[in-house]
Amino acid sequence: MNGQGAGHPLVSIIIATYRRADDLDRCLRSVLAEPGDSFEVVVGDDGSPDHTPDVVASHRHDARVRDYRNASNLGMQENYRKIARFARGDYLFILTDDDYLLPGSLAKVKRAVESHPECGYILSHLTTVDERSGEVVNLHRTYSEDRLILPGLPSVAHCARSAWVLSRQVWKRELIDWEAWDRFKDNIFFPIIVAGRLMLVAPSCYIADNLVVHTWFNKVYWEAFGVNDLEIEFSLAADRYRCMRAILFDRADDGAARRAIREWEAASFKTYLYLPHLGFYDLARKTGLRPALRRLLEAQPPDSPERWELLLFPFKIPVVRAWARAKSMLRNLPPPIFRRLKALRG
Repeated sequence: MNGQGAGHPLVSIIIATYRRADDLDRCLRSVLAEPGDSFEVVVGDDGSPDHTPDVVASHRHDARVRDYRNASNLGMQENYRKIARFARGDYLFILTDDDYLLPGSLAKVKRAVESHPECGYILSHLTTVDERSGEVVNLHRTYSEDRLILPGLPSVAHCARSAWVLSRQVWKRELIDWEAWDRFKDNIFFPIIVAGRLMLVAPSCYIADNLVVHTWFNKVYWEAFGVNDLEIEFSLAADRYRCMRAILFDRADDGAARRAIREWEAASFKTYLYLPHLGFYDLARKTGLRPALRRLLEAQPPDSPERWELLLFPFKIPVVRAWARAKSMLRNLPPPIFRRLKALRG
């Protein structure tokens, strides 16, 4: 481990990196531009074959930076588990190497922590940019204003789905369920599982502001989940389906937990079924209906309501896809016309 950093920082910004040297440089610059010494930055290089070591070395003059380099590649999930244990802060602010902080983000986190020290988890708005096109593809908001969220199953059911992105999540170290993380570490959406476990045991804090710009679909990581976009989307849907059952793995005798699991799984099944792009319809066209159906039922075993949904699927999917095409056409209209049409909608 290189660097000393602060003796006991309030927040550790943890960045697990692999083969994205230029993105990492942008990421580190955004963090180190933040003032103060209440935080450290911990970089875990997963044996990158590019010039990542040079990028990290160029930032070591800042005493807040600590880093290590793995002798062999551990993979994203395992490297994050390692870096989370190396960090020393009371709170872990997770940042992926291709994302970057917006100015003032750490000050907002610090205010939230100082105002609500009982919080075990902090979440915020998120802007997502498609790395392939540079376009903003999503502005995600769980709540419209700052709020303190009570612990328990209702909060998990409402908020956990928002935790699919690692970046901008803040976890209180002493409350992390390391055993659950280890048990479900192979799930693509392990951050949902870890966050859900935190939300069960302590209040959460929502910051109604953008702290991080998230970039979507960097091939360095996503290529591990499928040979093409269609296969990647299938893998994502399958792992998302399993998340609530993982969060509540030790509550099998709780009726409310079982209902939460069923509601999550039903919603996940239906979401993938009717994805307007790269969903079940496209999978069936690519592989054939029977192979696609067999894969779907194995990955997301449906209950009776979902089986009825499958029967309705041939009648509903043309409407779903037509609506998606219409929205795409509307987005390509000149901005003044698009704004007028939105105003007419109310």
